[in-house]
Amino acid sequence: MSDLVPNPLYQDLQKLLIDVKAAEHSLGSLLDKSVSSMQSDDVWIGPAARQWRDGGLAPNKKRLRTLARALVDDVEAKLKSTPDMVKPEVAQTYLLRQGQVPR
Repeated sequence: MSDLVPNPLYQDLQKLLIDVKAAEHSLGSLLDKSVSSMQSDDVWIGPAARQWRDGGLAPNKKRLRTLARALVDDVEAKLKSTPDMVKPEVAQTYLLRQGQVPR
């Protein structure tokens, strides 16, 4: 039986999780300023403004946060189900499919 080597997919998923968590924070707060401005009536007032804020902007803010969280959850689940060590041929196959030269 051959020795196991670090799984490059696992390593890539770890890096992706870092990026996705950073993006989750950015995406989660992306519409905060717009919603806040709309709530304070600083940018647009009246029934149409309230309708647009309450029917479009605020729900989309919530949906954006939900989708960003779901992305983090998906990457975490994939990482959890991926072995951190694999046979050398498995690692080589993954690297070749990614266009990388195996070491």
